[in-house]
Amino acid sequence: LSKAFQGMLMAVPAKVKNDIGLYRLWFHECCRVFEDRLVNNEDRDWFEDLLRSKMTSELNVAVDDVLPQGTPVYGDFASQSDAKPYEEITDISKMVRVIEESLDDYNQTSTAPMNLVLFLDAARHVSRISRIIRQPLGNALLLGVGGSGR
Repeated sequence: LSKAFQGMLMAVPAKVKNDIGLYRLWFHECCRVFEDRLVNNEDRDWFEDLLRSKMTSELNVAVDDVLPQGTPVYGDFASQSDAKPYEEITDISKMVRVIEESLDDYNQTSTAPMNLVLFLDAARHVSRISRIIRQPLGNALLLGVGGSGR
């Protein structure tokens, strides 16, 4: 539970402008801390339904007002500034472009370049990994079949 609040505290208060922004951040952090540990789609769907029902019953807000485009994405890498604020990423195509530019920079300096295709799910995973690395004592176990791009 503390990791959810720790994640919420990473956000810059000036970027969370109202209650809806705070609820979006809460939803995102709960998904990252709890939903990301679930192993099948049935459990993940159950968890999202639980969060949505609690949003309606406990927070007294309409889910469509808080999540008009589905689950939000937060990160600190899509900003061009040096401060790197942890904020909602609303332009997914810009996020993918920033990740591709970082990959290109890496490939130019590395002796072992990575030729990766960054589709939407891959970009969301990069966002999750970036969040974990940013946190104190953050850790993750990445699993996958050999050659799958773990």
